[in-house]
Amino acid sequence: MVLTALPLGLSAYWLLTGRSRPALVAALVALFLEEESAMIIAGLGLMLLTQRRWKLGLSWFALGTIYL
Repeated sequence: MVLTALPLGLSAYWLLTGRSRPALVAALVALFLEEESAMIIAGLGLMLLTQRRWKLGLSWFALGTIYL
């Protein structure tokens, strides 16, 4: 989990600031480093759903749950 802290943190930051493309790249890097980061990516998808960003939230949630 140590190696994935930076990519996941950057991914969450970029999602909150509205930059979804670099966030996706950072999330994919985190997934390749460690598969447990899929749970955090699914959680980021749920966060996006609470912000009513439906398409992006569902795709992030699906990415996290399918990878598990």
